[in-house]
Formats: sequence, structure tokens, C-alpha cells
Amino acid sequence: MDKNSGGEKQSNQPMALDIGTTDSGAEPQKESGEASATAFVQKPTYEMVQPIDEAEDPLDVPCTSSAALDDVSRRKISSHRGQRKVSRRMELIVRGSGGWLNAEDTFGELNEAMEPDELEELRDRLGDLVDPRESLQQRRRRPGVFDPSSVPSHPSSACWTGGHSSMVHHASLGLNGEEDAENGVDDVEGIARGDSALKKYAKLILPHVALVLLTCAYTIIGAFIFYSVENPHEIASKRRQLDLINRQQDMFVSALFRLAVSNVSGVRDEWQHLARGHLHEMSDHLFIAFEKHFLTATEVKRNATISIWTFSTAVFFSVTSLTTCDNLHARWNFHEIRAIFLRRYLLQYTALELFLSSRTAVMFAFPDHDTVKKVVAHLPRVGVGVKYGLPQNRRASLMTPKQLFKHSDMPQKWQQREISNFDYLMFLNTVSGRTYNDLNQYPVFPWVLSNYSADKLDLNDAANFRDLSKPVGALSESRRKHFLERFSNWEDNEVPAFHYGTHYSTQAFTLNWLFRIEPFTTLFLDLQSGKFDHSNRLFHSLTETWEHCLNDTHDVKELIPELFYLPEMFHNNNKYELGTREDGVVVDDVCLPQWSNGNAEEFVRMHRQALESDLVSCQLHQWVDLIFGYKQRGPEAVRATNVFYHLTYEGSVDLGSIENVALRESIQQQILNFGQSPAQLLSEPHPPRHSVMTVSPMMFQPYPNDLCMLMKFISNSPIVHIAANTYHQLTEPSVVTIAQNLVFALNRWNPNFMQAAQSQSSSVLNVSADKDKCPPGADSSAQISTSELPITVDPLLAVGNPSHKVPKRHLGDQLDQRLTISWNNFICTVDSRFIIVCGYPDYSFRLIETENAQVRQVVFGHGNVVTCLARSETSLFADCYVASGSSDCTVVLWHFSQHSGMLVGDYNVQGEEPSPRAILTGHDSEISAICVSAEHGIVLSGSKDGALLMHSTQGDLLRNICADIGNFPNKAINNILFSRDCHIAVFFGNDALATFSTTGQLLKQPMYKSAERILCAVLSRDGEYIVLGTDNGRILILRLFSLQLLYTFAQTDSPIRSLAISTNQRLIFGGLDSGAIVVFNVDFNRWHCEYDGSRFSSSKR
Repeated sequence: MDKNSGGEKQSNQPMALDIGTTDSGAEPQKESGEASATAFVQKPTYEMVQPIDEAEDPLDVPCTSSAALDDVSRRKISSHRGQRKVSRRMELIVRGSGGWLNAEDTFGELNEAMEPDELEELRDRLGDLVDPRESLQQRRRRPGVFDPSSVPSHPSSACWTGGHSSMVHHASLGLNGEEDAENGVDDVEGIARGDSALKKYAKLILPHVALVLLTCAYTIIGAFIFYSVENPHEIASKRRQLDLINRQQDMFVSALFRLAVSNVSGVRDEWQHLARGHLHEMSDHLFIAFEKHFLTATEVKRNATISIWTFSTAVFFSVTSLTTCDNLHARWNFHEIRAIFLRRYLLQYTALELFLSSRTAVMFAFPDHDTVKKVVAHLPRVGVGVKYGLPQNRRASLMTPKQLFKHSDMPQKWQQREISNFDYLMFLNTVSGRTYNDLNQYPVFPWVLSNYSADKLDLNDAANFRDLSKPVGALSESRRKHFLERFSNWEDNEVPAFHYGTHYSTQAFTLNWLFRIEPFTTLFLDLQSGKFDHSNRLFHSLTETWEHCLNDTHDVKELIPELFYLPEMFHNNNKYELGTREDGVVVDDVCLPQWSNGNAEEFVRMHRQALESDLVSCQLHQWVDLIFGYKQRGPEAVRATNVFYHLTYEGSVDLGSIENVALRESIQQQILNFGQSPAQLLSEPHPPRHSVMTVSPMMFQPYPNDLCMLMKFISNSPIVHIAANTYHQLTEPSVVTIAQNLVFALNRWNPNFMQAAQSQSSSVLNVSADKDKCPPGADSSAQISTSELPITVDPLLAVGNPSHKVPKRHLGDQLDQRLTISWNNFICTVDSRFIIVCGYPDYSFRLIETENAQVRQVVFGHGNVVTCLARSETSLFADCYVASGSSDCTVVLWHFSQHSGMLVGDYNVQGEEPSPRAILTGHDSEISAICVSAEHGIVLSGSKDGALLMHSTQGDLLRNICADIGNFPNKAINNILFSRDCHIAVFFGNDALATFSTTGQLLKQPMYKSAERILCAVLSRDGEYIVLGTDNGRILILRLFSLQLLYTFAQTDSPIRSLAISTNQRLIFGGLDSGAIVVFNVDFNRWHCEYDGSRFSSSKR
């Protein structure tokens, strides 16, 4: 910019107004009137910014404001030529004026030379030029050429923001009223444009601000909720622990005082034993209090709680929850873990599977085996559970499959026929690494039948069964030769020779079996890119699938466990559109063999019976050799035509040693998608199963007399409950009986009782509790020694006056008068140490010790009288569920700890108050029957109005099973039985029996209706048979699934009030209304489907 003095003659050349473009080295001018202003503006002439080039868009002229551009745009000037002409005229007019334009002089001349639209545009553009009379504040509001926001940043730009209006001081220009009005309009438009920009920024910023405020609100509210809930719970929990510790201290001091008073202070052993015992107890309490309840030493010393859960802690926890909830998959409590198994992932032992108390399992894959060891070191010492006879320690959790098989007692149990073939196969799959949590290692079961096309199926005909000594690929001789030829002609030096390029168990095979039910439908669609496979390849017919496995060289698959217990897999209940096959058949439900009448439940039942048949049992060990045993790999596998692709075997490749990423990923995909063989469990032949004649040599010989013995109690009170705890592992096995007068007896079981010796005697063994009396009609010569009897009477009840109660054998207070005492008012633990009794008027149920009849625990959990009890199935020394039903229409689930011998709370700590594991609701009338299955995680409850509800052990209502029970006069549910195969037997009233599946389907129509009133019932261990007791004194045996009457024992002289079956399933105990126990010999094997003369056909029975 020219900086000559203001006295110089004014030049006619236009001068440009430079805004803040001084040299960077120049000193800033002083703020002193004219001198300061002329440093920037010397002459009152203005020059428009650069002339518009012909090639430039007229809309890009920098001297026009945004409002002017919008106005031009609204008018839609389409001719660029006309626009350039207007702009050039404007430029010439401004340059030739020598100063600010006078509207009267200029527009008069332009009215003649310009078109109306050009003139209007000129007015708009001139209105954007700065009027020197405007104040600085007005100019700052305008977004035109001289708006400070449009000027590039420069140090001298502070001159514009300093608030000095004398910076652009010019001579007053004569602007007429028209220009003033137009300038006013521009001011309004500028303000409007500013408001629009503010709204735009507000719309962008306010949602983020609102989100931040909402997050803060969530955090504060969450913290308040956490603090309100957790702080009182923390204080109460700590207070309970302090009370337990103080109580233990008082007990210790009292014990020491009693020892000192008893004058045995000189005996060191007494003091040492006492001190150690109490110190161990104190240590346990302190450890639990410190670890689980965060109690500190200061709190123990002061006997006062210190709250850790402050509001600031709650805020921190709330923030942590909000920031980490996206990455949180799930959480599990340590006390829920029941078993831990070492698992393989990609054929490497880098995974763990945790089995939880909720009947679910979770599998975790880790980077390496060392990490697995570290994780196990921090998990509870539960081993692999209590089911397989292994110790519960961390070493067991890290055992390899071969070690688990070697140290388990399950093979011996299977050989001795103590467990079924199904259970043994599940054991082999579990210990070998097969799991439901990995579709690539899904449990594998054998094809057991070969006849899927006949109208009838004879389970005694070996021709109907598959040869289990051969793999599926070698069942057909022609196909076997094909595979042998491939193996012998293999010439690849890098890949070992193999018979089968496909595997018998893959992810695709598993999903093809189960794609009709969720979650396998979703997984199948994911595998098939979001759509079902071609209809011809979908599982459609069992007969067709078997034919493919016999003839197709690419199909050697085995079965999965669901084909032996899950009929729902054959139904397309979700009505998926599965397409039409090439032969025109619509794919829907699975086509089942004719011998099953097309009924899925019937097929599963017959298929399961075929699996448990003797023809399968006698050769199942050979199939185990092929899949899990010594014929899986090596020379024996070659001889058995049982060699698969080498990447399906464990140890065939070390993924960690492969440096080539592409090669390693390809091998991983091969392992994941094309099958994995189970871990090899045996290197020698598996021993066969014992024959049924070895286990039951007398099964086909009729007993001279079914009655084994009759034992009469002197009280004559009806025997309303019997528990046969005859486990040989117990030091004192017994049969517990409870009479209606609340007198119980611990009748000793004779473990040396020989049933064969009993069958040789033709006399009825009558035993009276009163040794001085013999039952009427019994010959005294028939009396035999107690060593030859299965049970002997409780010594405390053998003699005495029946009118006098024995203190150590009476359950105490009388039950509610409104309650009819029956078998389901009592439950007994498996070791006969405790009896749980319900029906007290104070709405409680009580745990009573059998040794001295002392009340050990009183439990309150209902708002009315507890009407019935039930206990889940359990093994020795294992915990179980206890369910209580009440007149308040609720069922409460409790946890019984076998270790402490008490109902426990959430933390399973001795001395802790019992708390419900779940409260089950949904009934509208009094609960009359309950059944609990810990194995399946199911609680079944029935009420007097005939409602049958199914809950999970977590408290979720699963199903309301409604049955059309016809015109039965009494719809109350009096008993519920539940088999391991998930079949439900429900007794409506005293004469109707119905069977259901867990899906609520009625299995047998019409239902069984008894001619006699049914008072009690029990289920055999295998779940195949129901034993009924009637008011006519008869004991009946029915087949569960078909409700077929199989046998009726000799009638007794009194109604059967209670029933029990011995552990070895050889004796049935019946409690009579006359106060006696009747014992019958029984062998359920004689009614097995293979031996009772029945055959399966397409006709309905």
C-alpha cells in the first residue's frame, strides 16, 4: 500500500483498500486520529476485487455477499454471457466514478443502458458494498467482503477488532433514502443469516451435549440405585459374619471353661484337641468372611462394620459398567461351577469347559496350555465333578482324556450293567473331548439299526442290526474295496495314505441333522450364507440317509445323541420353507420308518431300546475300539479299514511351529470344517459287557413266592413313607420308615442278603417287631435268623409299649390338623442322617436328625402351610435340591448341602441362614405334588385344580402343560414322576395316569385309568417302569411309555400307603396301612422288550 502523506494531490487512479496487509517487519501505527487511519486508507475511492475473467463463473465473484448470491441463484440466471456483461458494467461504473457512487447520478444513466433484470442485479450487488457511514458493529454483523470473519488471519487484523471507528474515516457521502432503506434490508437479512447459522451449529452441538447429560444422568441414577441396594446388603452381610465369628469365639471360650471346670486341665491331649478343632472352625469362618464378604481385621477387632460401598464407589462402579458393558459377554459365579474339563481347540489342549449348576456349560479357548494351567489354578477345586468317581481337585481338571478314562469307574459300571449304553457313550464322548459347545467336536453315536424300510421291527433278529465291528465306510463290501484300493495306490509323499477323505462327524453333518430346531437353524443359515441348502441335500428321510451312508463314497457319517432322545428334531414346527426336491416332494417333517408308524416319539423310543438291546451291548465295545480305542490309529486302523485324513487326528500337526501365515490358516480351516477325531482313550481292546445272564442268573426262573418278607411294627400306625438307602458304600445302609403317628424307624439293611438263597425257600418270611409274638397264620418254625433277611427292625422299636413314644424316634410337634399325612410330606437324605418334614401350623418345614430326633433347622419360606416336599436325584455325598410346595400356591427351591447337613444360603456357608434359590409362581390353587430333576434343571409342580407347570431351577416358567383329562371326577394332581428320558407321568386324582413329553405332548392316548384307587407310585432307576400301590393292597408294574400293565403282585391285607425300590433294583418295599412293611422280589429285566415276547409293528397297541 502507498503510504504518502495526505497532502499529496489526489490521483485519478483507483486505489485498492488493503485490509491488514502491511509488511511483517513494519511497526504498528499509533492509534492517533487521521495519521493512523491514512496508514490504511488515503483516498475515498474504492476498487473492486479482481476483474472477472471470461472463464470464471460469475457466481464466484468475491465481492458479492452470500445473500446476493442466493438472490441471483433464486432468479435462476441461465445466461452466463448476460451475467458477465452485468459484472463488467458494474466494474466500469465503479472504476469510473472516482469515489463512492451517487445513486441519483448513476442509476439515471443506467436506466437507459441496462435491461430491467440487469439493473436489479446491479442494485443487489451494490448494496453489498460497505457504506463508510456504518458503524463498526454494523459492519461486524454483515457477512460481506469487509466482514472480519472473511478476512485471512493476520497480526494487523487486530486493528479491525480494536473498536476504533476512526480507522476508516472518510468524507461524508451523499446517500439518498433509497440506499439507506436497502442497507437496512441488508442488515435484517444479515441478522437472519446469522440466526440460521446459529441454528445449524445448535443442531450439530446440542445432541452431543444432550447425550453427555443423559450419560451423566444414567451414571448418577445407577450409582444411587447401586448404593441404595448394595450398601445395606454389605452392612447386613458383614454383620452376619461378625455375629458368626463372635458366636464361634463364645463357643471356644465356653468349651475351654467347661474343660477347666471338669478337672481335666492336666490332660494336654484334651486341650489340644479342643483348641485345634475350634481354631480350625474359626479359621474357616475368617477365611470366608475375608474372601467373600470383604471383612477386615479392624472390623473383627472392633466388632463393627465399615462400609466400603460408598456413593463415590457406586459412581465409579456405574461408570465402569457403562464403559465396559459392550465388551461384557456374561458373568458366572465361582460357586456355580460343578466340573472343569480340559478341552481341545484346533486339536490343541488350549481350552476349558466349565459345567455349571444351572445345567449349562461354557467353553473357553486360550492362547496356549500354560494359560490354561494358570486359569485352572484360580478356579474352584471341583475336578470333573462327582459323577465319574474321580477326586475333586485341580489335577483332575487338567487330566488328559486317556488319564480320565483310566482312573474313572464308569467302564466297570458299564460292564456290570449298572449304567446304560447311552450313558456310557456319553461318558466316552465327554472324557474324549467331544462337547455340545463345539460343532466340530460334537458327540458321536453309532448307527445301531440296518432296517429302516420294514413294516415290523424285531429286536431279537440280528439281521436288523448293524455290524458294529466295522466302520460305516466298510459296511458295504464293494465300497470297502474302493477305499482299500485308494489306500494301496496312494503315492503322495507329503500326505499320508488314508481310506476316507471325509469324516464321520463334521459341523456340516451336525447342522444337517438338527437344522429344523433353534439355535441350529440360525447356525445352519450362517454356514449356508443365509439360506437353506439345496432341497435334495437336506435331511429329509432316515431311510434315504442310511442308504447314502451305505453306497455314497463321500458319506461315512455316524449319528448324534439327539436321535436317541429328541423327537422334536424330526418336526418342522417352525414351518420353514425348505423347498421341493427334484422328485417333486416338498421337504417338511422328516420321513420316518414305517415300523415307527411315522411317529417321532415312537421312533425315538424304539431307537433307544435298540441301543440298549443285548445285540448292541454284546458288540458295542468293538465300535468303541474303532472310534475311541486302539483301532482308531496305527496298524490296527489300517487292518480295520478305519484310516481318515491325517489332519483329523490329534498331534498330526503343530500349529505353533508353522511360520507361514497362509499355510497355518489353511490348516486351521481344514481342521475346523472337515472333522476332528476324538482323543484316543485305549491302546488295547476294550473289554466286553457282561451278559444279562451273568448279572441276573435267576431272571427267567419264576420265584416260588414273590413275597420276600413281611415285617410288622407294634404301633400299628400306617407306614406313610419309605426310603430305601441301601447303597453299599454307606457304613450303615438302612431302610427308613415313617408312620402316620410321626414315629420313624432306621431299619438296618443286610448287605449280605442273597436273593438266590431266598428263592430256594418256599416259606413266607414273617418277622414281627415284637419278638414275643408271631404274626397270625405264621408258623413259628418258619422263623429264620435275621442274617437271612434283607432288613431288620430298628432296635429301639423292637420292644416296648406302643402307647409310649420313643423320644429318639419321634418327629416332634404334630402337623396341621387340616393336612392329610401322606408320603410327600417327608423326604429323607441318601445317607439316612436327616429327615425333612412339612405341614407344621407355623408354616415352616423342619430338618430333623435321625440319630436323636433333634430339630436341626427350622425353615420359613411360605405364607401358608407347606403341603408337600420333593428332593432331586443325587448320589452319595453330593448336594441336592429340595422343593417345598404350599397352600399359598408357590413352590420354593432350596439347596441342601450334604457336607454341612443343612439347607444353606447363597454362599453355601455353615451357619448362614437358608435362602431360596428360586421362588416359582403361576399356580392358582394349593400345591399338591412336586418333582425336581437336577440333571435336567427342571421343576414340575401340580396343584389341586389340575394345573401342571414346568419351571427351570433358575425360576423361569417354561411351560404350562394342559391336559384334556376328560370327565374324571377329581382333577387334582396327586403325584408326578420324571424319567431320565424326559418322560413325565402325572397322576390325576386316584385313578388316572397320563404321560407327557417335556414339550407338553400327550404321549399315550387314551390315558391309563385304574380300576383301583392309586395311593402311591415310584419309578424304576432306568425310567422304564412304574410301580403302583393301590387301596386294595396290590402292587402293580406298568411300562412307562405305553402304560402297559406288566405284572401284579399278590394282594396284601391292607392298602399300600408308600413304596420304595432298593438300590440294586431287586426288592420292592411297600408300607401298609396296617403298620407293616411288605417286601417283594423283583427283576425288571424279565420285562425288557427283548424278553417279554412283544414285537414292534406298525399296528397300534
